[in-house]
Amino acid sequence: MRRITAHYIFPVSGKPMKHGIIELDDAGTITKLIDTNGQLSESAGLEHYSGVLVAGFVNAHCHLELSHMLGVVPKSTGLPGFVGQIVDNRNTSDAVEQTKQAANADAQMYASGISAVGDICNLPLTFTVKAKSQMHYSNFVELIGITEAMANTIFVNGLEVIDEAKAYIKQKNRELSDTVSAVPHAPYSVSGKLMKRIWAVAENEQLS
Repeated sequence: MRRITAHYIFPVSGKPMKHGIIELDDAGTITKLIDTNGQLSESAGLEHYSGVLVAGFVNAHCHLELSHMLGVVPKSTGLPGFVGQIVDNRNTSDAVEQTKQAANADAQMYASGISAVGDICNLPLTFTVKAKSQMHYSNFVELIGITEAMANTIFVNGLEVIDEAKAYIKQKNRELSDTVSAVPHAPYSVSGKLMKRIWAVAENEQLS
């Protein structure tokens, strides 16, 4: 068992605890949180850290596959300009460089205290990175298209990405149990037919 304290502990719920103590079992699972009311007593084996201890952060909206575009898009272009820059520059690097930059971004997030990521996926490019990641990923396979005639093709292409996501998830540490879902880009950017296909999957199939 480990016992850890810091100047402040920020629990998931409740007020910050001054000189609180976290107890963990041998597997690293938190078993107890002790509020000392700021009156910490020295005890054998108690680990002291400067600063604060907090629960892992969540990056709720990430595009890991676009990590290679860091610094490429100029600021203050507005939404249309931003989207145009993404379309024009997303394939300016080859797959090897894109995967390398995705791995760097994954490592940077983990080092920053992030423990879970909601990642928007259009391609299976980053799945090799996620298979080795120490973070939990919720993969949102993004479908987009307003042309009714293209709905089935777009949907089938999305299912292929989902199948590849399932394959990497099987390789990963089960304690992290990543997930995958089919999602619309936005209500205004998918056709009615495509939205119905996505909705049917959400209602009838649990993707894991």
